[in-house]
Amino acid sequence: MTTMEYTVASSTLPNEIGAALLGAMGALGLVLANIGLYGVLAYAVSRRVREIGVRVALGASWAHVLRIVVEQAIKLVGTGVAAGLALALVATRPLAGFLSARVSVTDPTTLLAVAAMLGLTALVAAFVPAVRAFRVDPMQALRCE
Repeated sequence: MTTMEYTVASSTLPNEIGAALLGAMGALGLVLANIGLYGVLAYAVSRRVREIGVRVALGASWAHVLRIVVEQAIKLVGTGVAAGLALALVATRPLAGFLSARVSVTDPTTLLAVAAMLGLTALVAAFVPAVRAFRVDPMQALRCE
């Protein structure tokens, strides 16, 4: 004889393990996306060190340089997030059969949270190299190539 709680818990254990594994893989994917996004944006800004050096030499303010870098990051990330959300809405439809009735594959809270996290990562990824590029001596930036 077993209790009803034990019977229910043992019958849902495989689903809970599968959900935990899928959640862990999703979190790992999000971490890898953030690392890749940071790398791409940092590289894109580092390629513009000479341009930033010229702008600083001509008297550009810190806010102007930061705005240029952040605009580039927003364009790149906005395009990627829009394409990613569209693909996620299409690709997750087959998973709906594996989920309970209370769980949606198109949960707007989750999708917005992921988009916001990638946007925040993009801002940090654009800000850190922009600070480094702004601190470079304009003469050194002009001589680097």
